[in-house]
Amino acid sequence: MIINILDHLRKLIIDENIKSNWNTNDKFYLIKHLSIDQRGRIGEHFLKDVFSALNKSVVYVNNAHGDWDIEVNGIKIEVKLATLDVNNKFQHEGIKSSKKWDMVCFIDIAPNSLYLTFLNKNDFEFNSTGGTFNLYGKKCNSHFRGNDTNPKRATGSGYKVDFKLKDLVEVKTIKDIEELFEAQILRYKLNKEIYFNDYDIPENINYDDLGLSRVSVQILKKAMPKKLSDAYLISGLNPVDFKLLVGQVETRKK
Repeated sequence: MIINILDHLRKLIIDENIKSNWNTNDKFYLIKHLSIDQRGRIGEHFLKDVFSALNKSVVYVNNAHGDWDIEVNGIKIEVKLATLDVNNKFQHEGIKSSKKWDMVCFIDIAPNSLYLTFLNKNDFEFNSTGGTFNLYGKKCNSHFRGNDTNPKRATGSGYKVDFKLKDLVEVKTIKDIEELFEAQILRYKLNKEIYFNDYDIPENINYDDLGLSRVSVQILKKAMPKKLSDAYLISGLNPVDFKLLVGQVETRKK
């Protein structure tokens, strides 16, 4: 029986907060109090400031319903920001199948940690019901939320993707972000220059001992490719580190 509607509402809010992964002492707790639009602006400004600090050519487009948000060295990037939910997932909506953008940057914020994912348009396959995308060598499903011909009501339309926390790469430094971005660009510029025999990757290989970057080690440990061709297809893996991996595997075959 409800005696006081305000007290009942407060109880429901408290009950949901108990289920939350967040608490008031967390580093990024305050973002939970912001609106979706405010969070979106934080993501855009964060990426703009990072690339400006890296001396990249940055153009910021202040258009909430455009197809992309910032241009970095001529690469048009759509920025998506999400926070960790009770299921240890991040949910991103409003991804468009438009030809106007080149890359999507997903900024995922956990209570005390940060995860960034850059996906090239070629990593997506869109269709009328959803489609798939390539996340560090793993094929994932996207969901189509419908079109909205009125750009002022575009929130939620387009495609939706969900990320599991365990599948993402944590970034701790500005260099980590630069490496993920550059790796995604190099992957499409250099892939025709990489030749290799498609050997099996030894099950006992220790990626920490190969001289790879910290980010590439994270990616390979998550993907656990069985063959070199599997590693080659992993989005976000630096081609320079892939060449190092090829060299190490080929050396073991001799």
